[in-house]
Amino acid sequence: MKILAVTAHPDDFETGMGGLAARLAASGHEIISVVLAPGRNKTENCIRREESEDSHELIGAHCHVQTLEIGNVCVTQESRYKFGEKFRSFAPDAVFAMWGMDIHPDHRAAAILAIEPFLEKGVHTELFAMEVFSAHGMPQTLVPRAILRATE
Repeated sequence: MKILAVTAHPDDFETGMGGLAARLAASGHEIISVVLAPGRNKTENCIRREESEDSHELIGAHCHVQTLEIGNVCVTQESRYKFGEKFRSFAPDAVFAMWGMDIHPDHRAAAILAIEPFLEKGVHTELFAMEVFSAHGMPQTLVPRAILRATE
């Protein structure tokens, strides 16, 4: 099975589905990871990209880094078209998208770009959402934080 993971930043793949991706790769599935924004600046781009490539290599996943800047991963006609073309070229059997209610705007944009190909007629692929974590036990989603505040 060909599995596509779409994330905004290099560390999102690892915190969102690294363990699952490792198990899927070990079971013989092909993992393709698209990282939309490599880092905040030239130095960070190099460091984060190298770390991400190392972790992808460790589990046997292919990494395709797009050239978008953090804070500028956005949904435009151009980004929709470019990502849609890339999505169709991969022809995945399953897609893991970022959770669309994340607090980071890049994560929400990455989710929309990954989900929109499913709205096209004729796309028959399984879709799953992944949630990334800021720190151990701290998901970056809006829902649990709202629930936590309501129960305090």
